[in-house]
Amino acid sequence: MTVQEQIRRYVIDEMGWSGEQKTLTDDLDLIDHHVLDSLAVVELSTLLEQWYGFRVEATELVYANFNSLGAIAKYVEHKRVAVQ
Repeated sequence: MTVQEQIRRYVIDEMGWSGEQKTLTDDLDLIDHHVLDSLAVVELSTLLEQWYGFRVEATELVYANFNSLGAIAKYVEHKRVAVQ
């Protein structure tokens, strides 16, 4: 399962995504569409730490890293490479 698929599954199953699954695209702005708020970003960052084994620094909890599935996946891949 890709990072995007895992996050998409989380948004649908745990956050109660009410839209059609096909509209939850990799570039949909999750913050502008009120899918994620600041508390959800912190919660998601904790899950990312558990799932992928890296630490999310407070300075990394920024819009650019968490505004879409694609951005989150890019952030995760960057962190995973840095940890290796």
